[in-house]
Amino acid sequence: MMTYFEENNKKLKLELDRILLEMPPFCRMYFFGKEQKLAMKTLHNTSFTIRDFFKFIGQSKFQKQPIDLSITDLDEISTHDIENYLAQLANTCSSGTIGQAVYTLNSFFRYYYRLDYISSNPVDRIDAPERKEKPVIRLTQDETKRLLAAVDSGYRSGTKKHLGEKWTLRNKTILIFFLSTGIRLSELVGLDYGDIDLENTCFQVRRKGGRHELCYMTNELVEVLKKYLQVFPKSKPNEPLYESLYGGRITKTAVQTMLREYCKKAGITKHITPHKLRSTFGTNMYERTRDIYLVAELLGHKNVATTTKHYTTVNDELKRKALDNFNVSE
Repeated sequence: MMTYFEENNKKLKLELDRILLEMPPFCRMYFFGKEQKLAMKTLHNTSFTIRDFFKFIGQSKFQKQPIDLSITDLDEISTHDIENYLAQLANTCSSGTIGQAVYTLNSFFRYYYRLDYISSNPVDRIDAPERKEKPVIRLTQDETKRLLAAVDSGYRSGTKKHLGEKWTLRNKTILIFFLSTGIRLSELVGLDYGDIDLENTCFQVRRKGGRHELCYMTNELVEVLKKYLQVFPKSKPNEPLYESLYGGRITKTAVQTMLREYCKKAGITKHITPHKLRSTFGTNMYERTRDIYLVAELLGHKNVATTTKHYTTVNDELKRKALDNFNVSE
């Protein structure tokens, strides 16, 4: 029996194979070469950029369909052609999306340049636009209490039907899991019963790129999971930890909808997603420990720069506190 992640990768691979049929035939070489190095989800996301690029360049430069382009056509694409494509993207996309497109196309052309299929990499001389960092959106302590109180009420926004203690407990356990571990949505949905070790207060999670990591649980999470597993007993290691109302593994969409409705019920006007709960955990841990390396480990960031970028914004209150006892003459 395949795991959740194996099933998901199989679906992504089938979708990738379908998208490749819309690209120039030589693109298969690139994706085959990268298949052992990149996660299937990354390859899948990359395929959209490359497909859209060749749709644009096929029409604007060669007056050909993408599938009719050859490897010799690839060597005729100039830096100016790349810039025209990025300019077209700028009409509808953010600087972050454009930056990702530059990164993807640079990787693509560099691959063929290193194999001597093209004489130069036309993306080499293009700088990605400066990415505008958005402020970290998170729940305050009061908002967190209101969110959990909304779950305890047994009702979600937009419905008068009481969920019942069973499903209310499941939903509360999910939110506490997010808020006390910083787990990603895909990681939580992919958890199996065998990943949980209540005796040693830890769990196994599959991070980005497929690597497995041992994470630890708070006493609060352990206790609520014990209650949850009494109501939702499991016996097989590969059983989904969280099941849906209709049977089977809970979906990412169901979790997103649940959170959105509870936030509305709690009167929280911020746009809170599961990733914002991860941000809440990361910010709380940084404010508690002031150890950015520890926070990076807890969040499963491979590069501490990722953590630094998001969680080291010092607020006005902390600036004032830092200066309270400072005196230049002492």
